[in-house]
Amino acid sequence: MNYTIEKIQIKDLPDELIGRIQNDIEPYEVILLDPSVTEEQVPFLASGTLIQIDDKYCILTARHVTDELKKLKQIGLNLVTFVHNDTIETSLLRFVELDCPNQVITDPDLAVIILPKTKSGTIGIKNFWNLTNHKQSVLSKPIDWNNGLFFLCGTIGERAKIENSLGEFSKILNCDCEFMYTGVEKYYLEKEFDYLKLSVSHRKRNDLPNSFLGASGGGIWATQLFRMDDGRINYSNPLLVGMAYEEDVKANGSRSIIAGITGYGWRSIYEQVLSKVSLLNKR
Repeated sequence: MNYTIEKIQIKDLPDELIGRIQNDIEPYEVILLDPSVTEEQVPFLASGTLIQIDDKYCILTARHVTDELKKLKQIGLNLVTFVHNDTIETSLLRFVELDCPNQVITDPDLAVIILPKTKSGTIGIKNFWNLTNHKQSVLSKPIDWNNGLFFLCGTIGERAKIENSLGEFSKILNCDCEFMYTGVEKYYLEKEFDYLKLSVSHRKRNDLPNSFLGASGGGIWATQLFRMDDGRINYSNPLLVGMAYEEDVKANGSRSIIAGITGYGWRSIYEQVLSKVSLLNKR
């Protein structure tokens, strides 16, 4: 079979196509927060991806996120679009943090929250991405990070708002999980871990946040685009290929801008995370 590589500008992709990809990814993403919404100040916000490893139901997120969550008595989960208050006692959670031995470029920032079995069933409105089942398909063939379409999924803290409620709550936190499509500037390995640097373009854009604070721990998903016989653009099933944990800041005149987002890649997720959690069954 012959393949023709066609350059497609992201800005030229149909909104309907982007919407369908977003709908495929959305069931796996979750916002993590401090549920004590009582003041006018937005509480701690972060992001995560619901994953399954063997018989364990978990949330993949950043280690600096779990450092903050462990300080709370309860953790809030933003799961749906209507007003709700879904919380879980922190004492019921198991936090698994991955160390990166001999790491030079970055500090270890990868963690998994293992949910109690009683809680995983109540999140039935969402889906858990099965790392165990997808490992072979993701690692058996190279991911074309030069030509794929990548999505960063997470909440943007500066866009969250505290609002008055007419219902049972005195105050509500209005925050959304955003699906930001982009490309990969760089992919690199360091020891047993791999990394993705996602591009952030400010060209002809005035809608970008000043900071992506809140998106830490959010999933990075990839899909390949292809042209159908009738000329329409379609996409392959989105794959979870990473997790974002750090924004890259650079000076731009008198102000600073976000130049990119760094995250762990697919080897870190499907090899290091999966093996670390799987070993817990054998102890």
